[in-house]
Amino acid sequence: MTPFTAFLAWICSLVANFTCDYITIDLTITNETVGTLTYYLGFGFWNYQGWSYLVQEGTIYYARTCYTYSDLVNPDAKWKSAQAFSIIAVVIGGLAMCFNCCVICTPTPAKWYQCFSLLYLFTCLSQALTFLFLSSNACQNNPVYNLESDLVEITGGSAKCSLSWGANTGIAATVLWFVTACMMCCVGFKESKGADSYDEPEDVPIQAEKKEAAADEPAAE
Repeated sequence: MTPFTAFLAWICSLVANFTCDYITIDLTITNETVGTLTYYLGFGFWNYQGWSYLVQEGTIYYARTCYTYSDLVNPDAKWKSAQAFSIIAVVIGGLAMCFNCCVICTPTPAKWYQCFSLLYLFTCLSQALTFLFLSSNACQNNPVYNLESDLVEITGGSAKCSLSWGANTGIAATVLWFVTACMMCCVGFKESKGADSYDEPEDVPIQAEKKEAAADEPAAE
């Protein structure tokens, strides 16, 4: 059960940390062809989601597309930290999950389960720290003008971030990593307690043999 929960957490981390729709910002563009159009942009740690459009015979066709950040975008320290923790969460969590799957069908000391629990807890912390992205310049001072040209204006004159499905998936990943760590800790405690109870009855057969020997001795006349 624990490897399955870890696998779900890893999938959620992978999707959340590398999507281009982690947060959204509403935008208004002005163009001679399409006039004034309000839409939203999605932003992730590594790329962003823009809209491409095609005008054909008076009909406008739109499509969402992920774009790589241009060299004009300079992530601040919190943005870079979120990027680093997004990689750490995926790598450490993935390795812990793989080793967990390898040893689950073999006799494993209780200390191994405790180590896995610490790894999952560290992954949970790393995934949680990716939310530094929300207080970075991606939200507070989004470089959208560099991404969408001078024709793009931020609606209302301010960049207000909204959590998109990517951020919600990141929340789910954080919770699942924590649940996996707690489950692994419980398994380790159970295995440790079982090993201690297995070692205790070693003196019982000896005491039984002493009683049988005393019963076989002839009674004194």
